[in-house]
Amino acid sequence: MSLHNYQPIEIDIHQALIPHVPVAPDLLLAEAILMMSQARGQSCTRVQSENKSKIITLQEEPSSCVLVVEENSYLVGILTEYDFVKFAAQQLDLTKVTVGDVMTSTPIVLQYKDLTDLFFAYNLMRRHSIRHLPVVDELNRPVGVVSMSSLRQTLNLTYFLRVRRISEVMNYTPIVVTPDSKVINVAQMMERHQISSVIVIDDQSEGIYPVGILTERDIVQLQSLGLDLQTLTVVDVMSTPLFCLSPEISLAEAQLQMEARRIRRIPIIDSQGELVGILSQSNLVQVLDPMEVYGIVEILHHRVSQLELSRLQLLQSQENNLAKQGHFILLNTR
Repeated sequence: MSLHNYQPIEIDIHQALIPHVPVAPDLLLAEAILMMSQARGQSCTRVQSENKSKIITLQEEPSSCVLVVEENSYLVGILTEYDFVKFAAQQLDLTKVTVGDVMTSTPIVLQYKDLTDLFFAYNLMRRHSIRHLPVVDELNRPVGVVSMSSLRQTLNLTYFLRVRRISEVMNYTPIVVTPDSKVINVAQMMERHQISSVIVIDDQSEGIYPVGILTERDIVQLQSLGLDLQTLTVVDVMSTPLFCLSPEISLAEAQLQMEARRIRRIPIIDSQGELVGILSQSNLVQVLDPMEVYGIVEILHHRVSQLELSRLQLLQSQENNLAKQGHFILLNTR
């Protein structure tokens, strides 16, 4: 089956466009991180548990980036959650540095008039290794953001995920840490490996058994609370218990679980419960890659061919049975 014969699936790309959080270049990072964390409603509190002060986070999908705009509303930069992880790793004082000092200037953007194709938006992000794509009008004023997360949610409208398994796209080499690790060290590890999460494993076991996860969003929330990352340990702030899946589960099921649980990553375990990988939303949206689409089309074409063959074989079998029955009836009437 030729890719030229493939008819693209109609997807409303505008469903992937999410509201943006605007900030000024002269805003302190300490204020910017609060705006990012509280953009869609979020509260954090402390509870006492086993003589320890444990941080419990209650969130409603905070924004994962802020767009930097001048007084005339022109876009001049962007800051993402991962940027704040780097600031944490470098122990930057957020109360003394402004957004304009550290923002990514002149970010890659997409014109709103060109917001017509989901695959184009994804490949633009993939080509430039970015997870947030500001969408601007003809005057370079932001109208929203397309993110990997919003692309993943838009994939609910496609059938692509049903024919793929987690094992085909997951990351087989997740970075792991122990519960007693300091959060500052984890942030530095995330910066060093250019990753957005680490899996916490049971250090009392011989196997690699996951017990928690710490993400870039957690780091941002801890910073927004003004907590000392040098004294905090992972066990006090990690997300636990974990929801895990098997490598043989379909990507469609993984997508549904991410949506239902409001998570962006799922640890992958084998039949013994040992960690074998991690699935992120970036892995999920790989199905938008042109070569991935071509592969999926080939799979679907093969399945249709198999179904057609099975249908023909069934019809032939039914015709043979009817012919035999007719011959038997004819003999009995003689």
